[in-house]
Amino acid sequence: MLDSVQREKQIEQSAVHGIERSYLKAERLYTYIALEGFDFLWSLKEVHEFDYLWDEGYSIEYMADYFNRKPIEVLLLALDRAEKGKIKQRKNSIWGEVKVNGCGNGSSQKHRRGMAYDRRGG
Repeated sequence: MLDSVQREKQIEQSAVHGIERSYLKAERLYTYIALEGFDFLWSLKEVHEFDYLWDEGYSIEYMADYFNRKPIEVLLLALDRAEKGKIKQRKNSIWGEVKVNGCGNGSSQKHRRGMAYDRRGG
């Protein structure tokens, strides 16, 4: 019985070693996952809405409220879209040009989301 347990442990260790060798590029004593508590998944509809809002000049703060997300999640989507050439540099960079009263309170989020997507043609 002990031999089969030892054999299973050897197989497991071998599998772990193979995975580490294949996927871990640098050996680390401890692992830290950056931004682990954030949500970086976006639906294609949300990405198209983001592109529209960016082109219209809305700020990262406004879009965070609009999408009910943390500003860093929207900022990283902006970086991703810029890296892929899907959005262009604009006046006032991430701050945008459009000034919106009540931004940040979430009071008209549902209304704003519907309006933006409808204007985009979706």
